[in-house]
Amino acid sequence: MLNLKETITKSDWLAAEQCLGMAWYGLRARSTAPNEAELFRMEQGLEIGSRAREFYPNGIVVAKSAGKTSAEITQELIADASIETLFEAAFGAGPFVARADILRRQDDTWHVLEVKSNFSDTSE
Repeated sequence: MLNLKETITKSDWLAAEQCLGMAWYGLRARSTAPNEAELFRMEQGLEIGSRAREFYPNGIVVAKSAGKTSAEITQELIADASIETLFEAAFGAGPFVARADILRRQDDTWHVLEVKSNFSDTSE
């Protein structure tokens, strides 16, 4: 039985930009448990995301629930004019899904804020 992913992530897209064969394989490969280094990066990503949310304490984290996808919930929250900030807002188009780290309403416009982390050498 073919194990084809239902959605395409940014990593999948970047893999296809680099090598179509690698992307084809990646979309069909069985998922494996993350190794120790990958787990560490995931934990660090969660920590950075948590710290970024401290800048917008009234923001809402978007997560799928009650039979609705994150994209459906995002659309409902965007329609509510009282909501100014969403975390992990999701948008889908066919098999493609995009997420914004922070989606912030200012006046009648939504702004996407991406959160990045970096290890820097502080010894200088």
